[in-house]
Amino acid sequence: MAFAARASQGAGISYLETEYFGGVGEQNAVLWQNGVLTLGPLTMSSDVGALGRRPRTLWPINAVLRGLGLRAEVGLDEFDAIGLGAYRSLDAIVERAQQVDRQV
Repeated sequence: MAFAARASQGAGISYLETEYFGGVGEQNAVLWQNGVLTLGPLTMSSDVGALGRRPRTLWPINAVLRGLGLRAEVGLDEFDAIGLGAYRSLDAIVERAQQVDRQV
């Protein structure tokens, strides 16, 4: 939490987590901006049918992505608009990650 607060100085940073298997799972998200926790932690489980009842705009990850300034495109939510649906594991994200030079 302290690291994320420091890393968000002058910008926004988020923690996004999702785990699904066979359509059942959960997602969690948190947003820090300029050293302050501004949204979350948000959590939602599909085990009780929440994903089907709650509009996609209120899903935790989409809400945090909007907090970072991302806007959904027609026919896509924020998650898919930036291509996160293409990643099915942390390893897939790490494979495509790029080094950022920034002192925190």
